[in-house]
Order: sequence, then C-alpha cells, then structure tokens
Amino acid sequence: MTLAHVSEIVRRFEADRAAVSYAEWRAWLAAQERRIAIHHIRSKLQAMSTGHRTPYGLAFAPDGRLWEVEHGPRGGDELNLIEPGKNYGWPLVSYATNYNGVPIPSPETRPDLTKPVVYWTPIIGPGNLMFYKGAMFPQWQGSALIGGMQSKTLNRITFDGKGGATAAERWSVGHRIRDVEVAPDGAVWLIEDANPGGLFRVTPKPQQ
Repeated sequence: MTLAHVSEIVRRFEADRAAVSYAEWRAWLAAQERRIAIHHIRSKLQAMSTGHRTPYGLAFAPDGRLWEVEHGPRGGDELNLIEPGKNYGWPLVSYATNYNGVPIPSPETRPDLTKPVVYWTPIIGPGNLMFYKGAMFPQWQGSALIGGMQSKTLNRITFDGKGGATAAERWSVGHRIRDVEVAPDGAVWLIEDANPGGLFRVTPKPQQ
C-alpha cells in the first residue's frame, strides 16, 4: 500500500464520514498511519546473515570487522566473522551432535555454507564477546575476551587482521563467567552467572 493509495481511501472515507462518529474516523486514520509506517520499515529491513543458533556476543573488532559468538548443542560453540548475506549453517550443519544424540552433518559436507573461524568441542558455553582496549594489559590490545559459563574460564582470542582468529589462552577461574568488560583504567571485570553471583576485578600480578 502506497501513500497515494491511502490518500485516495481517506478522501473516500471523508466523503462518507457523516455516517460514522468523529472518534471512529480518527481511530481508522491512525490505524492506516501505523500500517504505512510498518510497511515502510519492513521494506527497509533485510537479514545481515542467517544460520545462527544461539548468539551470545556480538562486537566490532578494532579493524571494523564484526564478530559473533554462539552456543552449539552438544559441542560446537562457534566464533564467526559476520559478513552480509552469509549463511552460517544452523540447523543444517554443526561441529556437534543434537541433545538427543542424533548426529548433525559436519560443515565440511556443505561448502556453500560459512564455517566458524573457531569452534569449541567440548563447549565453553560463551557468555559474551568483547575486544580489549586498555593500558593495564598492553599485550592484549586488539584481542577478544570471551567468558566461559560451562568451562568456567576466561578465554583470549587473537586475530590476524585477515579474517582469521586463534584461541590463544584460557584461564580457569572457577566461576561461570557471563559477562566481561574493560574499565577505563584497563582492568578487566568479570560477572558471574550464579545466585548469588560475584563481580571480579582482574589486574596484572604484581612484579616481585
């Protein structure tokens, strides 16, 4: 429905509005305006990418690339480089099996689908994804940090600037880490997924 079509309908309705109350006419007109707005929004929307299972983190790297981390079923947590129009496979393929034990075809069987850059089996249960920028851990500049809820770890990912990534380090922290953030001073804060939970501040070990 275009604005011209609605204008014509409104003109015809106005000619007959003596048969209805003013309130009814205003309610009808407001409904048509909402329909126009929704139609306009829908015409502008498009899917950035498809084939994601349970996204838990989305962040831009310093070079402007968009990265996403998601949960697999029994295995197959993924780190994906998000690019427009790509299909990342779920539920067609995964480096995992279903919870009921039924196998899922490997991404190797579908070259038309986009593989994860990094995957974890056993899973880490990612909590979120963020890129480190701060003075307290200069060796981490540009790295991604991912909390592990299932593995109870903090995970550092490095990037090659060409769309590749590597799981570089993993530290066991003994808590289900739901969120990781960087403070203005460069310290890393971890929030625990528990009730009661905890909030932890991570700083470099003092030099002896």
